[in-house]
Amino acid sequence: MEKQLNVVGGGIENRGLLDLKNVKITNNTAIENGGGIRNAEYLDISNSTVTGNTAGIDCGGIYNIGDRITMNNVVINNNKALRGAGIYSNIAMFIYTSIIKNNTAIEDGGGILNGREI
Repeated sequence: MEKQLNVVGGGIENRGLLDLKNVKITNNTAIENGGGIRNAEYLDISNSTVTGNTAGIDCGGIYNIGDRITMNNVVINNNKALRGAGIYSNIAMFIYTSIIKNNTAIEDGGGILNGREI
């Protein structure tokens, strides 16, 4: 998914069960939240890259307000947002062997802004 523009979920807006493998989510923009992915339910992502995405408010990379997110071998880098540039989450996350680097937030959470367990 590349170069999409939406109000929320610039690249992907998930409202169900989504299993992503070997994908690149790059250079997408959300006017509000979730430049790369906005997750509102269950998201499993593995062997993937979320890079170069932008959000006007919260989270350029992965915005998680869903029930669960699991990441395995995911690179989240060079995303930009006001808050939580790489990952913004209010729900528990499970992150395994992943890289979160070079994300830029104007206010809080350049890499991760989290309100629950990681």
